[in-house]
Amino acid sequence: DVPSLLRYWANAYASMVGADGKLWEHWHLGGYADCEAPDNGTAGWFMENFRDLLVMEDGQSLWVARATPRAWLAQGSRIRVTGAPTYFGDLAYELISDVDRGRIRATVQVPSRRPPQSVLLRLRHPQGAALRSVTVNGRSWSQFDPAREVIELSGVAGEVAVLATYQ
Repeated sequence: DVPSLLRYWANAYASMVGADGKLWEHWHLGGYADCEAPDNGTAGWFMENFRDLLVMEDGQSLWVARATPRAWLAQGSRIRVTGAPTYFGDLAYELISDVDRGRIRATVQVPSRRPPQSVLLRLRHPQGAALRSVTVNGRSWSQFDPAREVIELSGVAGEVAVLATYQ
């Protein structure tokens, strides 16, 4: 339930991160104490939730952009992740939005240390438009679920170029 997760995370962000970008400690209604070095539990919980928006392991599958906010893929926007450590090895990817022309491009560097059985790429169109077609490395690709906004990349390795079209 991505919308609920994002609301939960954003509400926690509002109560945990100050205007100066530092985590607040011992927050309570009406006040907080600045935190020079946040405790591992608070910082770890917050960062783990943030990481799950961008990259997440699920058994032998690796999720890419599982819960990124729709606004992050507005026209002309770019999401880039490099050197993200995962169980499978380091992950890198880039998403480039051209939704005004009905497409989102993705480049995924599939980890090779322990290759995942599948890479699940979720592209959350800013207006919730339905995914119409996908190409992977220039070839038509049928392993996608428009209702879940997920493209399953199985049997791929190295750098993978994905083009998702919405018109």
